[in-house]
Amino acid sequence: MRYPKAGRKRSYRGTLVGWVAIFPANETATATYPTHRAGLTLETMNPPKHLGIGPTAVVIPTSKGIVCGAIGVAALGYALIAKGPYAGFFPLLAFFYSIPSLFIAIWYLVAAFLLARAQLRWRLLGACLDATASLAISGALVMEGIALKERDGPLPILLAIAAIWAGALLPVFVGALRRTGSGR
Repeated sequence: MRYPKAGRKRSYRGTLVGWVAIFPANETATATYPTHRAGLTLETMNPPKHLGIGPTAVVIPTSKGIVCGAIGVAALGYALIAKGPYAGFFPLLAFFYSIPSLFIAIWYLVAAFLLARAQLRWRLLGACLDATASLAISGALVMEGIALKERDGPLPILLAIAAIWAGALLPVFVGALRRTGSGR
């Protein structure tokens, strides 16, 4: 890195300050605002379009993967730290529950990675992976609700969660088919 010599003024031409670039006052700019006596002007710039959170087809499987991963890590953490006579077999059950949760989290993140690709065949494969995992989780929730129905289980709540979880498939498939780019 070169430092300016003593007695030389540093040039701020083209320096980014947030979303604003500094240019000398004698250059033309689309929107100029005087900043101080040195004759510098500010030109407002539009933010780049790639700073968004991404297309919906990628965000949905990513958020599902994060939720499943958090559940799996919490169950694994409880399985590793639960001790004492009152724990019983629950740590073992939590450990066995964490394995499929972490597997599904990885499955969703692979689907999100494939949905972010440019080619249509990879996006369709990612949408199918997301659909497989979503329908498996929704089916498991419905079966658990039916099994708990005799003991006054929360069947309507589980049905609503399963419908929302599976209902997110529509934007994923639409986003996988609609995206255009350099895909073949």
